[in-house]
Amino acid sequence: MKKLKHKTSLPKESKFNFEETEKPYEIIYADPRDGEIHLKFLERAQINAHMARWFLDYESNQLLWSDGIFEILELDSRRFGANYTSFIEVVHPDDRHIKNQAQEELKKSAKPMEINYRLLFNDGRIKWMNEICSTDLDQEGHPIRSYGTIQDITKYKLTEENFRQKEERFKSLIESIPSGIAISQNNKFVFVNPAGRRILGGNTQVQLEGKYITKIVPPQSKK
Repeated sequence: MKKLKHKTSLPKESKFNFEETEKPYEIIYADPRDGEIHLKFLERAQINAHMARWFLDYESNQLLWSDGIFEILELDSRRFGANYTSFIEVVHPDDRHIKNQAQEELKKSAKPMEINYRLLFNDGRIKWMNEICSTDLDQEGHPIRSYGTIQDITKYKLTEENFRQKEERFKSLIESIPSGIAISQNNKFVFVNPAGRRILGGNTQVQLEGKYITKIVPPQSKK
């Protein structure tokens, strides 16, 4: 990677009348094949996306964390090293079996794995994690290395839960309203509320779901 410093200024006759400056600007030329630069950009992009990486070498029993994991766990990388104990202590007690089981499965299978679990902090805050990981095995089926990405999906989970609660309130309202309400698609019932089922003569949702509307309409009213 090379750095080039150069002094520049707009001509005095420029119509913008900018004052001449003596401050240099800096251009950084990076070889597009420079893997170190790519890794730095990748790590920054992953941190912005609340995503982090980990790598476990079974031969040397060495665990590596990207800076993003320390940020997600809210641990000081200067005081804590990358170790599974520090990680599992932050995992919600009710979800630790999910993480522990995944770690055991990684030692046996090369099939990629995806899990969701919660982190619980001392102040009661909860973070939701999505982790995707896999393992490279040797010819005898022994694990060589495991690696994965962890992403903070708390905002998504909160949005999902908020939507679910609104959906439950809407469903409760629709089911308790005395007027019949039905939803149809391609001339078939896909939903009928309890009042609508009573009006249309059906006792359960299953009896009307998927049925053509014209099947319950008298011949003189079909047109």
